[in-house]
Amino acid sequence: MGQYTLNNTLCLTFPDSFHIMSEEEAAGLRANANKGDGVVLKAEEHHMAVSLAWKAAGGFFARLLTGNDPVANLETCYKKQFKPFNYGLDGHLSITLGGETAQGIRYHYTAQEIDMTGESYVLSKEGTEYYLHVYYRTMYAEECRNIWNTAIKTAVWE
Repeated sequence: MGQYTLNNTLCLTFPDSFHIMSEEEAAGLRANANKGDGVVLKAEEHHMAVSLAWKAAGGFFARLLTGNDPVANLETCYKKQFKPFNYGLDGHLSITLGGETAQGIRYHYTAQEIDMTGESYVLSKEGTEYYLHVYYRTMYAEECRNIWNTAIKTAVWE
């Protein structure tokens, strides 16, 4: 099992099948990591990728420009970014990370003629925004959601 710590505060554990992607591999996924620090993981045999990132929460002026709802900001961004990939919103979700609630969305898109599903979550805590994204082939949704939910249950705040 591999343990990954975000911002020296949030620890998540993933199965050994996950490895850190190179910068080149992660380039397409990093755009969704909201320009913060983080790591992008991949599990080849599960056709699954995970992006974990964090950044300092925006101040008053940043909120004036982008709004107070980071999940709505994700929706707006994805609607534009994934438009050529047949993006569609599947719904709003929430997960619990070590007792804290992250809000998010599930969506679908098509990449290289493969139906994909993505989930993106945001959690604000103590002046930091944590972003968690998971991408998987829609045909493996049940298996990938089980892996993702198991990893989420390992979340611990240090």
